[in-house]
Amino acid sequence: MTHALLSPSGASRWARCPGSVEMEKDIPNTTSSHAEYGTAAHEVGEMSLKSKSPAENFLWKKTTNGIEVDEEMVEGVQIYLDYINNLNHLNFFIEQRVNYSDWVSKGYGTADYIGMQDDEITVVDLKFGKGVKVDAEENYQGILYALGAYAEFNKLFDFTKVNIVIVQPRLDHISEWTLTTKELLKWGEYFKVQAALALSDNPPIVPGETQCKWCRAKPVCKPLAEHNLDIATKEFSDDYKKPFHPKNPNKLDNAEVASILTQIDLISDWVKSLHGYAFDQLNTGNELPGFKLVEGRSLRKWKDEEEIEKHLLSLGLNDDDLYLKKLVSPAQAEKLVKLVKVKPAELSNFIRKPPGKPTIAPESDKREAINVDDFDDNFQLN
Repeated sequence: MTHALLSPSGASRWARCPGSVEMEKDIPNTTSSHAEYGTAAHEVGEMSLKSKSPAENFLWKKTTNGIEVDEEMVEGVQIYLDYINNLNHLNFFIEQRVNYSDWVSKGYGTADYIGMQDDEITVVDLKFGKGVKVDAEENYQGILYALGAYAEFNKLFDFTKVNIVIVQPRLDHISEWTLTTKELLKWGEYFKVQAALALSDNPPIVPGETQCKWCRAKPVCKPLAEHNLDIATKEFSDDYKKPFHPKNPNKLDNAEVASILTQIDLISDWVKSLHGYAFDQLNTGNELPGFKLVEGRSLRKWKDEEEIEKHLLSLGLNDDDLYLKKLVSPAQAEKLVKLVKVKPAELSNFIRKPPGKPTIAPESDKREAINVDDFDDNFQLN
């Protein structure tokens, strides 16, 4: 599948950092097993919608990229199908190619679902990852799909409202965002400016957490390195300079800790990418002055499990001594009961869901702050 240079999926990168397009130009765009699995899920979703059949009809079949459709994929895709079917659009398109070149030169992409009704247009994007939660609000990929859909269909429908939806079933997450077509077109002007910068002779490089996260040029980007090293060595932000009188002048106060935390994710991701790049260079025979590959720590393993099992039994041990037994998890049990035609919901009375482990988040995070008194006194962060 070919992608536009200024693609919707890469918009959060190239629109925020126009120089990243040139930086990534000669770096191969590799895939992963997670990406292949997501592609397969999209194919199942497409086939299900077009054939008007449930996702389970494709269970254990193989998709065009050779991925076997398992129960987790079927369950996730069905959540997406249920959302689409509940929209009840009379006019809709599945895996529809859209063109937003009115704003971005040679800009195009493929939207998972576009539906139209009265004065509304709805764009739904299926996200099958379970690592990072994706929200619909100001989602650059969704906005570009919406712009392409608007350009394609606005002469046929009098749109005044646009709905952008992210369905991320493996995180039990559905996010919706509504804006007016007037607001959508303002976003189009923003992308027009940023796209022109990206295709210019001297595009600016603008480091930042969002645009750098998935940038392939991250480990070799000098402006990013300078940005991070500057953060690590400069004085604390003026925003946090207040007339504190700490008991120990060599100890960080909470405001200084907060100042560091605002930048830590960007620095941490950069360091990881730098290590990965250095490993790849050494692993392919390139020199990295002052560094080399060495053998890491490994764990002992049996040469032949059947042979050692027989030997240990001959010593007087029994099966209970040799094997560990553990009850399946609720998620695993829900899959098992389906095999005996029992609905997973019947296990709900046996399942408890304790509070999630506390984690740090910025104030902009939509989740409510927890009350530490709600947790057991013996609860500790690891």
